[in-house]
Amino acid sequence: MTENIETKTAPKKAEPNSGKNLDVKLLAIGLTQNASSSLQTFFDRVSVQTLPLDLELIMEPANPLPHIVLCSVNDKKISFAEVAQTLGMNYGEFPIFLICESREGYDRKDFIKNGFTDAFLLPLELTLLIERLEDIFAKLSNGALKVFKPVKLVDIQPGQTLDFDTSIYLPANKKYIKMSTAGDELDPARIAKMKTHQVSSVYVSADEMTKFYQYTAKRLKELNSSTTISVTEKQDRLQSAVRELLSGIYVDTTKELSFEQGQGLTKDCQEIVKTYIMTSDETNWYARFQGLLGEKRNAYTHASNISAFAGLFSMGLSLGKPEDLAMAGILMDIGMADISAEIQTKSAIERSPEEETTYRKHPELGINILKHRKILVNDKVQKAILHHHEAYDGSGYPKGYAGDRIPIEAQILSLAEHFDKFTTPVEGQKMLSPAEAIKKMRADMESGETKMIFNPKLLSKILELFPK
Repeated sequence: MTENIETKTAPKKAEPNSGKNLDVKLLAIGLTQNASSSLQTFFDRVSVQTLPLDLELIMEPANPLPHIVLCSVNDKKISFAEVAQTLGMNYGEFPIFLICESREGYDRKDFIKNGFTDAFLLPLELTLLIERLEDIFAKLSNGALKVFKPVKLVDIQPGQTLDFDTSIYLPANKKYIKMSTAGDELDPARIAKMKTHQVSSVYVSADEMTKFYQYTAKRLKELNSSTTISVTEKQDRLQSAVRELLSGIYVDTTKELSFEQGQGLTKDCQEIVKTYIMTSDETNWYARFQGLLGEKRNAYTHASNISAFAGLFSMGLSLGKPEDLAMAGILMDIGMADISAEIQTKSAIERSPEEETTYRKHPELGINILKHRKILVNDKVQKAILHHHEAYDGSGYPKGYAGDRIPIEAQILSLAEHFDKFTTPVEGQKMLSPAEAIKKMRADMESGETKMIFNPKLLSKILELFPK
């Protein structure tokens, strides 16, 4: 990042639905080169003014005023609170986001308390930050940019007339296709066909989500349902709960927590599993599986999905304890918070041998964080977290265990993680059904395209759980 003020101005007029050349002004203060590169796609679409982190410079309001402020505080001599208060005086009516690239000094609740709108730990929360920026861009674009939010198909009643549009996302074509227009009656045959094709979600534009929630609240009331929130809203609350939990775990402190504080975090995790993941309100095993499929992921939806998949695999196979697998799914990658952003953002091919060695320490780092934060989980959960990167042929890490020496909980957790990746929409690719995902994992191993990561018998047993 340059030490001088730079201004890049985009054209004023936005191209309809393209999201390009928005008349949005963004102030970037003290961003590292790595953070700037990660957000370059957005910087190319708006007017960006950059400043070094200098309290004297930022005390003077930018002219013109920005719509969004992004800030990094990498100088230990400058306090987060002082920066937050200075920015708040100048830009208090605008979103002020703090970007952190290290767990050192990280305390999201404290940052927000001191005046930042929110704080994001990169690269872990990059996708989440991008989602927030997209939402803001959509509001500022006056309709030029549409941001779509996934809603669960089960929340929409076929044959009813909706007062909002719905769309379907086609990852292979990278397009949202309108399914129904506000005022149209939903075609029951089309909804049934979507369910047959493993489609569990449709999309509603962000500016119409209030109408969607009003619709689901009215529908649940008419049904006299004991459930007061829709499945979509439940998923939103789950993501928020997981983020709150993990943000509390990631807090960097030189002091170890007391037993009571650690017990509080443990109970929070158990409550998330009980309330949102291993619930008893849905008895159909496969229906619960379908409800998790077909949406783009961020770090927290990924963690909650792995948690649910692992618990459901455990339940379907009668292997391990579902609650243990669900808890391990939420906590499995917390050690990544202590791996540098530079290493995390590289693929396995791009990492040097030394970087790969560091990267492979994240399961053990995760266990260390749990111990430091006094989060008491049982031995099964610990082993699942520690060994979820082991491979059936012994080529995994951190211990290089092979075959049945790998704890069954770790095998199921690993399978759940890969399953979530295989069933996540990827632009330009056809989305796989659950059965297709399992078959691809098995075919890749049999062809030698991947190592023998999983026990083939375990894959076959899971494949039997899905309808033909």
